[in-house]
Amino acid sequence: MVNSIKSVNCLTKSFLRLQLIKNKVNSNCFNNKKNSSISLPNNNRYYNCNISENNNLVLNKLNLNNYSRYGKNNAKSHMFVRGTRHSSHVKTENVKSSQKSPEANENMLIIYDSQCPLFVVNKQSSVDKPSEFNSDDVEVDDENEFLIDTTLKKYKIPAPLETCDEDFSYYAPYMQPTFNFATYANRSETIQQLVKLGVELYKIERYPNSMKSLLRRDFNEIKPYIQFLHDCGVHPHDIGHCLTKFPLIIDEDLDDLHTRIRYLRAHKFSIDDIQRIVSVCPQWLRYTTKEVDRKLGYVQAELKLSGEQVRKAFVMQPKLILAPRSQLRENFFSVKEEMGFDDYQIKQILLAKPSIFINERKFIAKTFDYVHNQMQISLELLTKIPVILLAPVSKIAERHEFLKLLKRDQYDPRKPLYVNLEDLSRSSDYEFCTNIAKTSIQLFDMFLKTR
Repeated sequence: MVNSIKSVNCLTKSFLRLQLIKNKVNSNCFNNKKNSSISLPNNNRYYNCNISENNNLVLNKLNLNNYSRYGKNNAKSHMFVRGTRHSSHVKTENVKSSQKSPEANENMLIIYDSQCPLFVVNKQSSVDKPSEFNSDDVEVDDENEFLIDTTLKKYKIPAPLETCDEDFSYYAPYMQPTFNFATYANRSETIQQLVKLGVELYKIERYPNSMKSLLRRDFNEIKPYIQFLHDCGVHPHDIGHCLTKFPLIIDEDLDDLHTRIRYLRAHKFSIDDIQRIVSVCPQWLRYTTKEVDRKLGYVQAELKLSGEQVRKAFVMQPKLILAPRSQLRENFFSVKEEMGFDDYQIKQILLAKPSIFINERKFIAKTFDYVHNQMQISLELLTKIPVILLAPVSKIAERHEFLKLLKRDQYDPRKPLYVNLEDLSRSSDYEFCTNIAKTSIQLFDMFLKTR
């Protein structure tokens, strides 16, 4: 549609130039004066002017370089010829009126225009009335028909202020700049189907590359990846969660994805293990088999684990694969050198709570310092219940001080009124007050206001 409108505009401009030419050649050409050369006052274009036997007006623009090279009289035989409609290449060759058409004679008038190809204009048409111009009055020379967009004849030239009844609201580039999916929600089948799957699009909007990848894909192209997740054992309710966490899975090659699953099976990961890995951490699938093998081998060599222990740790916390090796090395050093755990205790902590090694070292060290030095919790007890190291130090301090005020701060499992460290760190305020402190939550709130 846009190309057609441009072609119509080109035709209209060429027609207006013909009006200027007609005013110049009317007194010469139509009085049977041969080969009159004229020049438009605004662009200094020269034309070879003749009239055919069937009273058709044909004009041909002369090459200005030929005009200056061969002179006014000789330049008429060196025509400006356009190679093709889409080509910017221009060539100059000798063309005679007898070579252009069998019907051409001494009354033939030829015109070429740089923006519009050869026209044969009937002098009987309403050339003097541009407002009544009809595209049917313009005929295409058979020899140069390939130079014109023939579809122009199918369109009526609209008036400048003519009312448009056609709906152009959806005529726009396929990909518009946008910061969210709302622009495409009503028109994109892909977005609608992803919403039905439970994909949280608002989370994907934070990553422009993921947005572009989803918007450029037809939903039929995404179906094989949904089938792949289902074949891996992912529950249908978790497929949307997987696509939310790792939308760029659709940019991965399906053969590579199957290869990575076969690698896990070859290393004795069970089907349930693979289901948990893909469901909890689908980003695992973006790593090649070599990268996964290097990460598993590093953890095994660093802590001297067996193959079964490595599989247990990575299945319990699949995000271990996402942690950079530098972060793992730093956390291993902190737990051993700064906190004082030995190799066996570190191994037990990894198998009990591997999330400790993917958190920030400063956060873990600060919590450990308060629990071990202020609460007097031994390393042996922390090895058995390492989950307390993941709790915020402020939360542990508030509850410990409240229990100390009530004289219930007893954390030795061999003595009565024992307080479980896991319940202390993971329970809600209501559960803590009811089950551990044996008091009301209002009293605990009043205590917090006095701190």
